Amino acid sequence: MKKIIPFILALVMVLGLWGCKAETTIPVATTTTTSSIEVTTTATALSTSDPNQELIDTVYDWLSLGDISALLSTSPRLILPTSRTGVVISWDINPDGYIASNGVITQPDHLSGNKEVTLTATLTIGELVRTRVFTATVLALPSPENNPPIINETFVNYEEGNIAPQMISGGTWAPVSGKTSSTSLFSVVSTVGANPVPGAINALEIRSQLENQIVAPLFHSFEILVIEADVYQSANGSPIYLQTSQSSPAIGFGLSGAGSTASIYYRTDNGSEIKTQIQLNTWVTIRLEVDLVNKTIEFFYYDLEGHLIPCTPFPVHYTYGEGGFQSLFIRSGSSNTIAQQGPAYITNIVANRIESLPKPIDPIKLGAISGISAIEVIENGGSYSPAEPVVKGYYGAQNVLVKDTDYTLTITNPVDVDVNGNYIVTFQFTNIHNPSDVLTINQSVVIYAPGDPNVIMGVSSTIAHALSHETDITVTAQRAEGILHYVVSDTPLTKEQVVASIEKESIVIDSLETLIEGVVVNEDEKVYLVIELNGLSNLIEHEVTIQTLVVLTTPQEFYDTLSVTVDTGYYYVLGNDLDFTGFVWNAPAANSFSDTLDGQAYKIYNLDINRVGSYGGLFSVLKKNALIKNIVFENVSLVSDSRGSAIISGESGASGEGSGSVLVENLVFINSSVVVSIANPEIKDAYGALIVGRIRYGNITIRNIAVIDSQVDSEQNYGGGLVAGSEDNIPVTISDIYMENFLVKESSAVTAEGKIVGGVIGRPRGPITIERVYGFNVNVLGKNNVGAITGKIESECVYNISDVYINGSLSFVDPAKAEIIAGAVSGIVNTNTNVYASGYETEMSGHLGVLEENLVTHTLTQEESWWTTNIPAILENDLWYFVSDRPMLKIVPVSEKE
Repeated sequence: MKKIIPFILALVMVLGLWGCKAETTIPVATTTTTSSIEVTTTATALSTSDPNQELIDTVYDWLSLGDISALLSTSPRLILPTSRTGVVISWDINPDGYIASNGVITQPDHLSGNKEVTLTATLTIGELVRTRVFTATVLALPSPENNPPIINETFVNYEEGNIAPQMISGGTWAPVSGKTSSTSLFSVVSTVGANPVPGAINALEIRSQLENQIVAPLFHSFEILVIEADVYQSANGSPIYLQTSQSSPAIGFGLSGAGSTASIYYRTDNGSEIKTQIQLNTWVTIRLEVDLVNKTIEFFYYDLEGHLIPCTPFPVHYTYGEGGFQSLFIRSGSSNTIAQQGPAYITNIVANRIESLPKPIDPIKLGAISGISAIEVIENGGSYSPAEPVVKGYYGAQNVLVKDTDYTLTITNPVDVDVNGNYIVTFQFTNIHNPSDVLTINQSVVIYAPGDPNVIMGVSSTIAHALSHETDITVTAQRAEGILHYVVSDTPLTKEQVVASIEKESIVIDSLETLIEGVVVNEDEKVYLVIELNGLSNLIEHEVTIQTLVVLTTPQEFYDTLSVTVDTGYYYVLGNDLDFTGFVWNAPAANSFSDTLDGQAYKIYNLDINRVGSYGGLFSVLKKNALIKNIVFENVSLVSDSRGSAIISGESGASGEGSGSVLVENLVFINSSVVVSIANPEIKDAYGALIVGRIRYGNITIRNIAVIDSQVDSEQNYGGGLVAGSEDNIPVTISDIYMENFLVKESSAVTAEGKIVGGVIGRPRGPITIERVYGFNVNVLGKNNVGAITGKIESECVYNISDVYINGSLSFVDPAKAEIIAGAVSGIVNTNTNVYASGYETEMSGHLGVLEENLVTHTLTQEESWWTTNIPAILENDLWYFVSDRPMLKIVPVSEKE
C-alpha cells in the first residue's frame, strides 16, 4: 500500500501540470477609474512562453479613447483602431445608434436623456485574446429653446484695429481666398461716434473699396435657421453683404450702402436687391429666417419698440444651393470700387434654430385694411350693403385679425337708396386689446336716378412739359355716359360758361375714366371741366403742375447743376453753345439723372471729362424717364479708369424704382473720343462706349445719332461704338445711325485681355433691334469676337438687324471669331435683313457675316438709285435725305455735310 501512494501522488502532479498547460484563460476582474472614465479590464493569465504575449500586452496598454465622459455631436469622432503591430482589434458597441463604427457621435434628443454606451475592444493575435471595455457618456441634445447658438459674434475676442491679422485657422472668422489684397478695411472698434455699440461691446467697422470677404462656419442640422445682427449705416456708408457663398449667393441680406439714405436689403439667387429704408446713424437689428426644407426666406427688422417689421411680403423662394447654409460670408466693396466709401458697422451676429431665437410676441395693432372701395355708385332703388373688410395686423407676419376677438367694427350707414345723393359711410375699427388704437375709413356712396346729371368724381393730371406745357388729364365720372366739356382759362368760369365757350373741347364718355392727352396749360391757367348729361354735372376747377424749366448758359452752370444727382421734375435746356476750353470735368462721385436734358440743337465743345476714380461720363447712371436730346458734341473727350464709362452715361437703368424707359435721341458727335483704361488688374470688363457703357435695367431707345471723326478705345473686355453691352432681358433699340470715320477698338495683342468689341454694340444679351444704319470707314480692332456691327450676340438675345450698310475694316487675332454682323453668336440665329457691306475681308470664318450677294463695292452706294432699290427704308424715313454721295441724317450740322 505504501508503494501505491507515491505513484498516485506522482500521477496527480503530472495531470496537474498537463491541465495548467491546456487552459488559456483564467478571468481576473479589476476596475480602475482614470480622468473620470470608468474602465473595466478583463485580464487573462497567459503562458509566459508564448512569443505574442508581449505584443498583445503592449497594444492593450496603448489602447485609449481619451476623455469620453461627455460626448457631443460636435465632438471629434472617436478613433476606433482595428489593428496594431499584428494585433487585430474588433469592437462591439452597445447600445448602437449613438456612436457609429466610424466613431461619429449622434446625441439623443433632449427627452431621451444622456446615454451610456459600452465599447468593448477584443484584441486577438494567434491564439491569444484579451478584451478591454470602455464606458462612454453621450449627452442628450438641449431642448430646442435652450440650444446654444452656432455663432454668437460680438467681436470682444479681438483687439481694436484691423481684423485681418487676428484671424487664425480654426477661429470664428477666416479670410476668403483671393481677397487678401483687398483695400476694403474690416476693423474692430469699441465706439461708433456718439452712439454706443449695443450691449457695450465691440463692432466690426467696414470701409469698402476693392472687394473683401471673411467667412465663418455654421455647423448645424436645423430645418429652420435664424440669423440676427445689429447694423449701423452712416451717410454715404459702405455696404455690408451677408450671404451664403463667396459669389452668386442663393441668399443675401444686410446693408445696401451708399447714398444719403440708409437701406437694408434681401435678395435670392443673386438677383436684385429688395430694399427697405431705415434711419441713418442708428443701430437697427435685422432678422433672416431660412426654411431649408422648403427653400424660402423671410426678412425682418425690429422697430424702436422692439416689434418685428416684415420686409418680405411672404416667404420668398430661392433655387440655388444645396449645402444647407453651412457658412456665413461678410462681403463689402466690388472689383470696380475705386474710392473708399464711408463706414458701416455690424455686431451681435447670432445664428440658431428658430426655437432658440423665436419671434417676439408682438402686441395686436391694426394694420392694413382691404375690401372697402373708395366709391360705390348705385342706381336709385338698388341695394347697398356695407363691405366686409379684411383687417391685418401691423406687426410680424401681418396675420388676419379676427372681428370681435381682436377688434370691433362700427359702421355708420346713412345711405337711403331711394333718395338721390352722395352719402358718406364710416367704418370705424377699434382694437379690443388697445382701445386707443382706432382706424377710420370713409366710403362715398352715390345714389343716382337714370335721369339725373352725371357727376365728376375726380380729376388728376401729369406734370406739364416745361416747354410745350402739355399734360395728360384723367377724369373719373360717376357713370360711363354723357359728354365731357373742358376749357383752359386764366379766369374763373361757371359750368354754363364752359359749355358756351367757343374754346371748349368735348369728348364722349364711354367709361368711368376718360383720358385727355396733350392738353396745353400755361402759367396762371386752370382747366375747367363739366359733364353734360340730363343737364350739367358739378364743375371742377383743376390746377396743373408745370415742369420747372432750367436754362443753362455757362460751362460752370452746366457743371454745377448736372455733375451731382438732382431731384426729378426739371427740364434742363442749353441757352446757347457752351465752350469748355480750359475747363476739366472732374466728376467728384457717381451721379444719376432721371429728367430731361434738351440741347435745343446747341453745341457742347472743347470739353475734357475726367472720370478717374468714378464711372460714367456726364452722368454715371441714366434712370427711369431720363431723356437726353438735341445736342452737338464737338471735340469732347472722356478718360476713365472705371468700368462702365461713356460720354453720356456709364450705365442705363437702376434696380427698383429706377428701372424704366430711357431715351437718347438727336445727338451728334464730332471729333470726340473715349478712352477707358482700367487701373485695377482684377477688373477685366471695361464696358467703354460713346453713348452708354452698360445697359443694366429697364429699356433704352437710342435714335437719330451721328458720329463723325471719332474714336472709342475700351482697353479691356466689352467695347462698343455706341453701347458696350446690355444685360439679360433688357430691350435695346438702336435706329437711324450715321457713322463716318469711326474707330472702335480693344487691344488686338495676342496676350491682351481683349474679348468682345463691336462697331455699334459690343455684347447684347437681351432683345435688340438695330435698323437704318449707314457707316463709312468704320474700323473695329480687337482680339476675339470682333464685329463691324456687334461683337458677340448671346443666346438670350433675340435680335433684329435690318436696313444696314457698313464700310470699313476689321482687325483681329482669331479669324474664326470675327465677322461683319457679329464675331460670335451663341444659340439661335434670328432676323437680319437688308444688310450690306463693303471693304471688309471675305476670308473671315466667324459666326454671322453678310450674304455674298450683299458684299458690294462702295462706288455703287454713292448713287441715290442704289439706295432706293436696295435699302429704301432709309431714304423713305423723314430723318434722312440723300446728299452728295451718301444718305445723311438731317441733324448733322451744315458744315459737316459740305
